[in-house]
Amino acid sequence: MVSSAVIAVLGTLAGAALSAGVTIHTTRVREANQNQRRQAEYLIEKKVDRLAELHESFTRCRTTLAPIAESGTYAVYDREDEREFDEMVDGYHRSIQRARIFVSDGQYETLLDTLLVFQTVTERAGAERPEEVSTPILDDDRSFRDVMTAADEVLRTELHEPVRSLESE
Repeated sequence: MVSSAVIAVLGTLAGAALSAGVTIHTTRVREANQNQRRQAEYLIEKKVDRLAELHESFTRCRTTLAPIAESGTYAVYDREDEREFDEMVDGYHRSIQRARIFVSDGQYETLLDTLLVFQTVTERAGAERPEEVSTPILDDDRSFRDVMTAADEVLRTELHEPVRSLESE
């Protein structure tokens, strides 16, 4: 018969193997969770960086172009101003494209509406005849301010969402 010492040794070995297996599994799960969290943190950081860049570009365009759009005095700007406006709006367009992956389709459309408004205002800034600026900026009844408010809301919502998700953890 098998002695009790052999049974004790086999029991100890089986217990150690089981314990090692559980430890290895737990370690792998923990590492996978840590990797997943690091990836999520990286993506959140990218999202915040891109959206902050977009918000900065949006604010620069809105601050510069709002007085022009709201006053209707387009023809007082020279070619140098127009070039500066165009570069600023092109920068906003690039920022939208870089942030595209982080916004929904509806939010993207809102940001594109804002781009259209900025482009229209800059085109009108160089108009030489009053009739060139008499048509509405958009095809619907929204004002410059309405479009800016909608875009601002998109950016605020998306910039605050990562912070809220981290706070809830």
